[in-house]
Amino acid sequence: MTPSQEKEALRNMILTFRVSELQMLLGFAGRNQSGKKTELQDRSLELLQLNSTPVQKRIRELFQSSQETQQAAMIPGANALQYSAAYAQMLGLAGFTTQQQGIPQAGRANPYAAQQAQAQVAAYTAAYGTQPLQAKPNQTVSQPCNVKFKQLPFYDIHGELLKPTSLVTQGSSRFQEAQFQFLLSPEQATNIASNRDIRMGSKLDYLYQIQLRFCLLDPSAEQGDEFPPSICVQVNGKMCPLPNPIPTNKPNVEPKRPPRPIHITPLCKLTPILNNTVSVKWAADYGKGWVVGIWLVEKLSSDQLLERLTSKGKRNSDFTRELIKTKLTDDEDGIATTNLKVTVSCPLGKMRMSMPCRPTTCDHLQ
Repeated sequence: MTPSQEKEALRNMILTFRVSELQMLLGFAGRNQSGKKTELQDRSLELLQLNSTPVQKRIRELFQSSQETQQAAMIPGANALQYSAAYAQMLGLAGFTTQQQGIPQAGRANPYAAQQAQAQVAAYTAAYGTQPLQAKPNQTVSQPCNVKFKQLPFYDIHGELLKPTSLVTQGSSRFQEAQFQFLLSPEQATNIASNRDIRMGSKLDYLYQIQLRFCLLDPSAEQGDEFPPSICVQVNGKMCPLPNPIPTNKPNVEPKRPPRPIHITPLCKLTPILNNTVSVKWAADYGKGWVVGIWLVEKLSSDQLLERLTSKGKRNSDFTRELIKTKLTDDEDGIATTNLKVTVSCPLGKMRMSMPCRPTTCDHLQ
């Protein structure tokens, strides 16, 4: 396939995308995801001018996922009158057989639908040939697992809304989907709603937050945050913003997102009578499993952390002196250090530290 033919195929794929898929593509590329569908399409088509291999790969993945979703919703043997001729051809590519009576009439009755379906067929054929689509399995079955997340220093956990649950891959399809539901207790809903800053002109901030976290499926040790590849999260049907991917110059490598929890409180129903639904879509990665969990946490300030640190007490100065002497002693070379200068300026802010400290596991002298 020539570069011009490939670009035309990618263009046809983008034109078949729904709003959610256009937003996923723009989010992957770090572009603005708001606006009407036509605006999203224009911004998505501009990405083709970049000739970026990861972007082109993402377009193909989204298109394949879209076709798998449509194919899973089709029922073999359904009334063929509801499909256009081009759409029946699409069904044939997907491995289905339909009745042929009445199909041409349906195509003439709805020419726009036929034109759109022809674009879908052309895009799929150019991208993947005439191989049948892989049937998408039923919704992924998830189950609780014995995996512990690392404690985050700036948050106190006040409740476990969804226990760490594995995202189990089903079938041979690369793209998987799972749904979870959780319900707030009356006390939890009250704590969140009554402890938020809603003053005019101020950014809506929550002291109590609903936090969504992902990590690798590895029960052997506590796990830090890590996102599955090609992840997309929806909360109560609304797209959840994720950390922007870190750009990479490596070819055919999907950029990774910064490992941190997701603050989903603004998208949740703060009521104890309605369930909150979280939908997760991701790309299966051979040899890797993933875990998801949801917690109610309290956000801590730096002053609170400092107060907790000072409440633990200080080590005796004699202990520190002996530790420094031990590290500076070197009997083999016969060289002894008689003095040593250390700085009390912050390595980041370059200002004098008012409370110099270090962890007990640190081996450095400063």
